[in-house]
Amino acid sequence: MILDLRPIFTSETAVMPLDYALSFSDFEFSGTCPVIFPVRVQGEIRREAELTVLSADIIYDYSAPCDRCASPIVKEITESVYHVLADRPDGGEETEETVLLDDMRLDLDEMVRTDLILSLPTKFVCSEDCRGLCPLCGKNLNEGECGCNNGAKDIRLEKLKELLDR
Repeated sequence: MILDLRPIFTSETAVMPLDYALSFSDFEFSGTCPVIFPVRVQGEIRREAELTVLSADIIYDYSAPCDRCASPIVKEITESVYHVLADRPDGGEETEETVLLDDMRLDLDEMVRTDLILSLPTKFVCSEDCRGLCPLCGKNLNEGECGCNNGAKDIRLEKLKELLDR
């Protein structure tokens, strides 16, 4: 979605409300698509003194298996974003907070896609205290103990243990 921001740039106090639902047909993250579409964008673009700023919430659900126990997870994420929008015909340098526009037009899809990727967790976990799977039998330890002898010694590491005990 391309937004024409000329009315915002030519006014001292203009405000453009944002309330959009976006879907990306080709979205992929680490070989999968954990995001449940549509992605909602709610906020506004406004003039503040000499700046044009976009402040919005990107709201989406993601579905992925827990990286520790493989249980399915569905969570809602609300990511607040803030960008300074600049119309630079000379092609100045874009930063993390500054978005350069072409002819006072904002590609909202591209900006939201970038912010969405940056907001996704690097590890998907069902809870911070997830105990994961037993390394011996594979039982989900969140559902109870498995009875395996986790204290069993790995004979491959015995020599290393001897060195550490010295």
